Amino acid sequence: MGQEYKGYSFDVLIKPVAGNNRWTFTTVVHIPQGARDRVTELNSTQDFASEAEAGMEAIAFVKKSIDEGEVSL
Repeated sequence: MGQEYKGYSFDVLIKPVAGNNRWTFTTVVHIPQGARDRVTELNSTQDFASEAEAGMEAIAFVKKSIDEGEVSL
């Protein structure tokens, strides 16, 4: 699911956690830098009860990371 936020674009990959019915996520943030884009991967260390919950948390996590300057242009 592709998203855009404050000049960044990011994709979210929801993954099942092995051995149980829980879900986690990995996000790839595309950071525009002129002719070349930079890519940063953010991974969750938490797991969630559903795919939908993992997806919502992934979006919130990326936006918070951008707002707090952990991912910057």
